Amino acid sequence: MNQTDQCVVLEAFARALSREAHHLRQRPDLLWQQLYNRLQWVEKPAVKEAIQPEFIRRTTHPPRPWAHNLIRPRESGALVRTLTGHTGGTNSAAFSPDGKRIVSAGGDKTIKIWDAEVGKELCTLTSHTDNVTTVSFSPDGKRIVSGSRDRTIKVWDAETGEVLYTLRRFFGAHTDIIHSVSFSPDGIRIVSASMDRTIKLWDAETGEELHTLTGHGGVFSAAFSPDGKRIVSGSRDNTIKLWDAETGEELRTLVGHTYDVRSVAFSPDGRMVVSASFDNTLKLWDAETGEELHTLRGHEWFVDSVAFSPDGKKIVSGSSDLTIKLWDAETGEELRTLRGHASAVDSVAFSPDGKRIVSTGGDIKLWDAEAEEEPQTITGHANRINSVAFSSDGKRIASASSDNTLKIWDGETGEVLRTITGHLFWVISVAFSPDGKRIASGDGVNTIKLWDAETGEELRTLTGHTGWVKSVVFSPDGRRIVSGSNDNTIKIWDAETGEVLRTIITDFVDSVTLSPDGKRIAPTSDTMRLWDAETGEELRTFTGLAKSLHSAAFSPDSKRIVLSSAHRTIKIVDTETGEELRNIITEHFVDTVALSPDGKRIASGSRDNTLKLWDAEIGREILTCLALGSVNCCTFHPRGDMVCCGDEGGNVYLLRLFGLDG
Repeated sequence: MNQTDQCVVLEAFARALSREAHHLRQRPDLLWQQLYNRLQWVEKPAVKEAIQPEFIRRTTHPPRPWAHNLIRPRESGALVRTLTGHTGGTNSAAFSPDGKRIVSAGGDKTIKIWDAEVGKELCTLTSHTDNVTTVSFSPDGKRIVSGSRDRTIKVWDAETGEVLYTLRRFFGAHTDIIHSVSFSPDGIRIVSASMDRTIKLWDAETGEELHTLTGHGGVFSAAFSPDGKRIVSGSRDNTIKLWDAETGEELRTLVGHTYDVRSVAFSPDGRMVVSASFDNTLKLWDAETGEELHTLRGHEWFVDSVAFSPDGKKIVSGSSDLTIKLWDAETGEELRTLRGHASAVDSVAFSPDGKRIVSTGGDIKLWDAEAEEEPQTITGHANRINSVAFSSDGKRIASASSDNTLKIWDGETGEVLRTITGHLFWVISVAFSPDGKRIASGDGVNTIKLWDAETGEELRTLTGHTGWVKSVVFSPDGRRIVSGSNDNTIKIWDAETGEVLRTIITDFVDSVTLSPDGKRIAPTSDTMRLWDAETGEELRTFTGLAKSLHSAAFSPDSKRIVLSSAHRTIKIVDTETGEELRNIITEHFVDTVALSPDGKRIASGSRDNTLKLWDAEIGREILTCLALGSVNCCTFHPRGDMVCCGDEGGNVYLLRLFGLDG
C-alpha cells in the first residue's frame, strides 16, 4: 500500500472512530464491530483492501460473537461526532463565541458544557428542578443563560458553573414554560419567551425586569437583531412580531404561516428574518417592510428550529422529520439534507466560523457544514420503525414505519425490493402469511390492510377496531388473522373474507402473539393473560409480573413465554403454571423481544439504542449491537443466524451473527 492509500485508510478510520467515540467510551470491546459496520460503506479500494482480511478472519474463526449489519444506516457523511451524557434527551445547544465549547440543555434538568473539538464533557450544571428547555452563551463567553419548564431563568458563571442569579415568578418572571432565552449582542440585556404569552427583557447584570411585551399567544422564540435595537418573536398564534428593544413597542406583525411559529432569527446584517413553523415550512421576510420573500419547502413534518450562518449566506433548519436541511439564504434553494438523528431535531446552530453545526434531537450531534456529501442511496424509512417480520422462508423482510409506508427487503442482502403505500397514517404492525403470499399490516387510523406480497397490490381493508392496531399476526394455517388494539380489544378475523369471527374484550393491548400451535393468544398490557384462540375464553391470568409489558414471544414448544418490560427486565414464564422461570435484569427499558427458532437465544431491543442477544437458559448476555436510535422491534431469521430490527430513526438493521457457538 503506497503512502497515498495509507493516508486514505487513516482518514477513513479517523472519521469512523470520531463518529463511534461516544459508543466506544462505554463499550471499547465493540471496537471492531462498530468500526467495520461503518467502514464497509466507504467506497475507497484502499479501505476495502485494509479491512477485508480481518473480516474474513472474524467470520471464519470469530474470536468472540459479533454482528455484521448488511443495511447501510441513514446517516450523513457530514456527521463529525455525537455527544452523549444527558439522561433525558436534549432540547437546545449553542456554541461559545470562540467556538471552543458547546453548551446543552437537557431533559434531565441539567446543563452540560462540552469541548467542541474532541466532544469531551467538561462540566455539568445543576440547579433547575425540571426539564431545561433553552440555553445560550453571553457574547463574551463568560456567562450562560438558561430557561426551564420550572418557569425560572438562571444566569451562570461559564467557568465555575456557579449560579449568579435566578429569575423566579415571585420577582416578575414568567408564569409558564420558558422556551427561549438569549443575550443581546452587547451582553447587557436578556430576552426570554414563554408560554405565558409574554416576552420579557431583563438587565443581564442585575436581573431587573425592564419590559414585558404582550400581544402574542404562547411564545416559542425571541431573538435580538444584530444591532440590539429590535426583537423578533414567533408564537403559537401563527404570527411573527417585530418589537422595539428599547421601548417594548410593537413595530410590525408578519402573517403567513398557518400553524405555530416555533423558531425565528435575524440575518447577520439585520435585513431579513427567517421563521420555522409547524406548517412544515420556513419563510424568509424583509425585516424592514415585513414582506414575505420566500417560502422554503422540503421538510416533511414540523420545522422546529432555524438559524442563519455567520456570513448570512446559508440557513440551517431542524425538523420533526428527523432531518437537518441547509438552504441558500438568497434564493431559498435547498442545498443539502443531513440525516442521523433518531428524534425530532429541536435546535440547530452554526459555529462562529460557520464551519460546524450543532444540533439536538435526543442526543447532540456535531456536523461539518462544508462537507461534500458522499453519493449514496437512502434506502431506509423516513421515520420510526414500528415492526419488522421475516417471511417463513427467510427470503424477505417486511418493515412498518411511522412514515406511513411498508418496505419489502431481500432477507439475505438487505436490498430494498419494494415500497408499499396506501396507509393514511403510521403503520404500526406487519406480518407475513405462513405461505409468504400475503402481508397484513395495521395502522394508526384503526385499519388492517392485506397486500399481495409479490406485487404490493392491496387486496382488502379490514375495519372494526376503534383504536390503533398495535399488532397483527397470522394463524399457523394462514386462515385467520389476530389483531390487538389500544381500544382494549383483540379481534380474530377470517383472512379470506375479512369477517370478524370473534372479539375479545381485554385491557389496553400493546402487542399480541400467537403460540406456534395456534391455540393460545398472549397479548401484552398491564396485566398478562392467555386466551383460547378458538373460543376466546380466558385461560390464565399471570399474577406477580411487572406492569407495562411491551412485547412477548412464545418458545417453539409453546411451554414458555418471554416478556419485555418497561421495568428493565426480561422475564421467562411457564405458560402452564404461570411460574416465573427467569428474570433477566437489563439497564434500560426493553421495548421488544424475540426468541430464536430453537428457543436457545433471546433478542431484545431497548431505549438505550441497543440490540442484545441473551442465552435463554442462563440469562447471560451474549452480544450487543449499537443502533443509531431506540430499538423498537426485532425478529429472528427462520434459520436463527440473523436478526432484523428497527429503530426510532427509520433504520432497519439486518444483522448476520457470528461466533455464537464458539
